[in-house]
Amino acid sequence: MKSKLFIMLRENSFICRKPNECNTYECKFDIENLPNIPFYYHVWDDPDKYKSIFNNFCKKYSLVGRIMKPNITIAKPEDSIKVDISAIIEFFYFCGARNIIFLNECMLLSAKTHYISIIETCRMTVIRYIKANTVISNLYLENKAYTDDELLVFIKDMHTDCSREDIPVFLNGKNLERYSSIGTYVTLQEMLNNYNIKYSGECI
Repeated sequence: MKSKLFIMLRENSFICRKPNECNTYECKFDIENLPNIPFYYHVWDDPDKYKSIFNNFCKKYSLVGRIMKPNITIAKPEDSIKVDISAIIEFFYFCGARNIIFLNECMLLSAKTHYISIIETCRMTVIRYIKANTVISNLYLENKAYTDDELLVFIKDMHTDCSREDIPVFLNGKNLERYSSIGTYVTLQEMLNNYNIKYSGECI
């Protein structure tokens, strides 16, 4: 049977979960944080070292079969561009992945299919309008302390639906809890549970 693995890339860690399971495993790397540079680029500073760390981690927690050839689903970082995706893909293939597919991280902010997502990364704040599990509109903002009113204006200007309808808002990011009056803050654990609900069977 082929091994399957779901991974989120967060704060110097690969957050891992096997399909249809609710246990979460964190492979944390000792990597220096540099402004505006995602941590996963640093695995290429010493790829053999980080490959060994990750593969040994997977074996320790039985996340893969005896042969390291898993099919991996990765939550694509919200601010990622083609060169970022290439760096991620190349590393996991280097580690022995059989196949790699991506899903948008914003899809994990809610088990609903119609909402606004706001996610803050190390480089920017990304707002997306999602309808029928499809990204309809995107907005990329500089990371800074916006007022509630400023964010609401950004949201309403994204799409005609956003100005006419009362669409629920879900947020994730270390500085976004302060916007509780705008929407619901979603923890990493809740995002992982939403993955199970939407893509892998409900978590109990």
